[in-house]
Amino acid sequence: YWDFTLESTFFGSRDWRNSFIFSDDWFGNASPSNALHTVTSGRFQFVATLRDAKKYSYWINSYGLLRAPWNNDPTPFLTRSSKVYGYENNMK
Repeated sequence: YWDFTLESTFFGSRDWRNSFIFSDDWFGNASPSNALHTVTSGRFQFVATLRDAKKYSYWINSYGLLRAPWNNDPTPFLTRSSKVYGYENNMK
């Protein structure tokens, strides 16, 4: 497990996504620009989200994906975004 907010210790609140941690050799892009916000290169490209997850957990979204119930994202892959409710996430 890696807490991405640690990167803001070494970088500023606006440039922490430039850390080598978010290179293809590590975790991939911190905020992919494609429509699905899915990492598309490197080791973690297209990591699948568990489907039909109610066999595994009570915590699923309305699409049956293993995500928080309030995360209604239908994308079947790991997703990342630099925005929360349309606002840039620059928290330290």
